Amino acid sequence: MRIDDFVHVLHAARAGSREALGMLVEASRGRLHRLASRHVESELRPKNSPSDLVQDTLLEACCSIRQFKGDSPEQFEAWLTQILFRNVSNFRRSYRHSEKRRLNREVRLSSPRHPAAPTSAPDDQLARDEGVARLSQALNRLPNEDRRILAMRFWERQSFESIGQREHRSAEAARKLCTRAVRRLAQALKDPAR
Repeated sequence: MRIDDFVHVLHAARAGSREALGMLVEASRGRLHRLASRHVESELRPKNSPSDLVQDTLLEACCSIRQFKGDSPEQFEAWLTQILFRNVSNFRRSYRHSEKRRLNREVRLSSPRHPAAPTSAPDDQLARDEGVARLSQALNRLPNEDRRILAMRFWERQSFESIGQREHRSAEAARKLCTRAVRRLAQALKDPAR
């Protein structure tokens, strides 16, 4: 994408154009997937595939596009890469350093009676991509505060105490804000025409 085109699409995305936002993030999907594939060890992939981490990254970017301060494709790619690496780092930390989630403590549930689920088929990937697109559209219809709270809670994995501090509120108020934002998101997902 030429720099003039990029700037035009970026301004439209910041102004709320879902189509422009989709163009920006989808153009980066392949590169981000290659990066995630290189940085997620094979023993961790059953827990979270590179595709899932990329989808989390693109969803987070959709939620916080107005926070992106750059104005070039290179800066946008660097911003997405930073989000991806933070997600990979958080993912690794949650499964490598949390005693209750240690991989060497897990037991396979497959047996002759209950075989393991088949690996992801192309139809599953398509359904997942459509789900991400629906979620992105629903998030774009939410107020900025709701998107910010959801991003802090579910993508940055912050506690209610931490969110409350950032929002200058109590932990209980942050919990209520998050509950309200989740309800609004659920309603936006049920009613895509809104």
